[in-house]
Amino acid sequence: MASARRVPGSVVGTIDPSGAAAVEVVSDPPLVSLGAVFAEDTQVGRVITLRNTSRRAVTVAIRPGTADSADLEVDVAPTSARIRPGAAVQVAVTARVPLLPRA
Repeated sequence: MASARRVPGSVVGTIDPSGAAAVEVVSDPPLVSLGAVFAEDTQVGRVITLRNTSRRAVTVAIRPGTADSADLEVDVAPTSARIRPGAAVQVAVTARVPLLPRA
């Protein structure tokens, strides 16, 4: 897996092989799509798997990202986990959409 982080002195988007080799936790799927919402006050969710690919136990903090919409509420459970080498943990990602945009 390649890393797309910025390398000092390089242009944005440069692949950093040493950064890719340092990856300790991978997400499956790497991007979570919650689908379309057609009714107000709807809750949608998915489960993702975080896998420790390193040789040491790692502790991860799991926090939802922010959205432009103040009405969108995103939660994750658990919010932290200690993952043994080669082990995985499942994380529930839930979003609540109280209001729909006006047409």
